[in-house]
Amino acid sequence: PVENVEDYMKLATKGGIQISDDYDVSDPDYFVTLDQFLIMFANYPNIIANAEAFIEMQDKYQVNAVFAAAVTITESGGGTGWDLIDPSTYNWFSIKGTHGGGYIDRNGTSWNRYSSFAEAVDSFGNLIANSSHYYKADKYWVSQIGPTYCSESWVKSTIKHMNEAYEKIL
Repeated sequence: PVENVEDYMKLATKGGIQISDDYDVSDPDYFVTLDQFLIMFANYPNIIANAEAFIEMQDKYQVNAVFAAAVTITESGGGTGWDLIDPSTYNWFSIKGTHGGGYIDRNGTSWNRYSSFAEAVDSFGNLIANSSHYYKADKYWVSQIGPTYCSESWVKSTIKHMNEAYEKIL
């Protein structure tokens, strides 16, 4: 047990990374290497199979790979849990749209369709970095992105998954 916050923060910090209640997903201090990413998401086969795509997306768009992977866990259990969106869409981020011809769910909502999980990862990075809703609207923190992307409960879930991942490399 740790008696005070200062001691906890010393324990929960390594190389500029510390566990937090929110993250600036554009902050390079929280970016990880491929080797770190593989440790962090070892229990998620689809994420591990696409680890290089996450790191490439991080480098290309300056969108944290840990954040992106945490979003897939929040949205689809890391590409294993599907409700409204057919798994053949590879849309593990639950992004609405008509990309790839789209997929219409039982409620009539159109979701993007991708040719692979890796294509979906790249599309997610592009969405966060280049659409008018996130970085271009000065929304960099999970708490700022979440209400537009989904909801407040989404924010809590995504941060929880990010914290669990970072704890594995601290």
